[in-house]
Amino acid sequence: MMSRPYDPERDKEAVLRIWREIGWLTKGKEPSLDTWLEGNRAFVAELNGSAECAVTVGEEPRAEPGTHGSLPTLTASVNALSRLWLGVRHASGLAITDDLAGPPALLAELDTAFRLPPPKLDWEF
Repeated sequence: MMSRPYDPERDKEAVLRIWREIGWLTKGKEPSLDTWLEGNRAFVAELNGSAECAVTVGEEPRAEPGTHGSLPTLTASVNALSRLWLGVRHASGLAITDDLAGPPALLAELDTAFRLPPPKLDWEF
């Protein structure tokens, strides 16, 4: 694979396909992807002449608070969220042993979504 800067004219359709395949983007939400990619430095990994992976690096990473009444809420410490994100523990386990809480249905969905192999500090990648 070769990596290169994201080119909207060349890569947009491939990135849209990838994000739809993995469930990060639903039809009709394409403008939000455009906004996100325009606000960050974006790169793609190219396979057989087409983008297969997109990565962005923002100059000023940020998180904005917000809630939506129709969505379940997860609360977590930075440590618990890192353990979940890195695949150290499943959400339902962290809800018992760490500072992570949410509705049982959300925890079950996170258990399914984050099925990662145990992290290995000596991985060569």
